[in-house]
Amino acid sequence: MRDKAAVGADLYVEDSPANVAALRADGHETIVVVNSTNRHLPPPRAASWDEVEHLVVEALERWQRG
Repeated sequence: MRDKAAVGADLYVEDSPANVAALRADGHETIVVVNSTNRHLPPPRAASWDEVEHLVVEALERWQRG
């Protein structure tokens, strides 16, 4: 998918540095799935699916609090 933001998600999980940059530039909250090409990107970052789950749950809790 060329335009990831077209998905319309509240939270994105992505590993491509270009996609992360584009999503964040458009104001979309994006979790970086760590790989060798994106080590320079700022958090939130996850090195495993367990970490992704933890970050998603944290985001959900923030949204629920308003």
